Amino acid sequence: MIFKKQHIGIFLMLLCAVCICFGQLVWKLMEFYPKEYSWIFIIGGFGIFLIGFSSMILALRKGELSVLQPINSISYVLAAFTARFMLPVPEEITALKIAGIILIVGGVIIIGRSSK
Repeated sequence: MIFKKQHIGIFLMLLCAVCICFGQLVWKLMEFYPKEYSWIFIIGGFGIFLIGFSSMILALRKGELSVLQPINSISYVLAAFTARFMLPVPEEITALKIAGIILIVGGVIIIGRSSK
C-alpha cells in the first residue's frame, strides 16, 4: 500500500506526541527515586524528547501544519492515561478530564479529516 505524504506526516506527529508524553513521564518518575539517580531520568527524558523533536521536524516536511500541529495535542490524552496507569501513585481521571479527552480527540479527528 502506498501512503500519501500526509499520512506519513500524521504518523510521525503521533510518534512525536507519544515521545512528548513518555519524556515527561520519565521526568515525573524521577520524583519517586533517590536523588543520586536523577541524572539518568534527565538524560532519558531528553533522549525521548529528541526522538519526538526529530519526528516532528520530519512530519512538518510531509504535511500541512494546520493538520499536523493539532495532532500533537494527543499527548495530553496520553498523559492522562500514563499518569493513571504508570505512576507509582496514580492520578485520578475525573469526569472533567474525560470530557476534555473527548473534545481533544474529536477536534483532532475533525481537523485530520479536513486536510486535502
